[in-house]
Amino acid sequence: MHVLIVGGTRFLGAAIARELVARGHRVSLLHRGMTAGNVPREAVHLLGDARDRAFVASILQPGRFDAVVDTILTSEDLHWYLPLLHRAVGQLVHCGSTGVYAPMATAPVREYDPTPCAPELGGFAEKLAQDKALLEYHERAGFPVCSLRVSNVFGAGDVPLDIWGARNPRFFQRLADGEEVWIPKDGTTLLQPVHVDDLARGVQG
Repeated sequence: MHVLIVGGTRFLGAAIARELVARGHRVSLLHRGMTAGNVPREAVHLLGDARDRAFVASILQPGRFDAVVDTILTSEDLHWYLPLLHRAVGQLVHCGSTGVYAPMATAPVREYDPTPCAPELGGFAEKLAQDKALLEYHERAGFPVCSLRVSNVFGAGDVPLDIWGARNPRFFQRLADGEEVWIPKDGTTLLQPVHVDDLARGVQG
């Protein structure tokens, strides 16, 4: 499979690129060339602005890519990207956020649970607008889209946050010691830590 990653050299995009290449997929990265990133040498770099409509249209040719993974696009971007993607590829995987569920009414949260997206709990209105753009286009045109509503993603050099942003260094010490990992509030809270490499494996699946 040939996958295009939009925003593929930073953090999540780079982790997804590494995972896909490790599993034998072809990967192209659409980015501006501002960041080298820890990406596989096998990845093809397509240098340009992901918000340059003419440039994006020139690379999204039918049959060139099988799927696109998006880590940076806004709701405004998605409105003009989606028809191009529908014409050119088989599926879009988009990086959303669990913040749209806050405050959640049930635990665990289910895909079709309400998304109150309260401003005082982080202001995830843009993420919710992205999800709505995807779902509305899917319902109208039938194009396969997937929004992964991920939680607190961390990687090398980061400190995972607990439920309201406090840091708990003992969490890291337990990881370093190979002990059982604590789950905030016994798994009943919305914000759970997930390592970027684990999320990349989930995207590949």
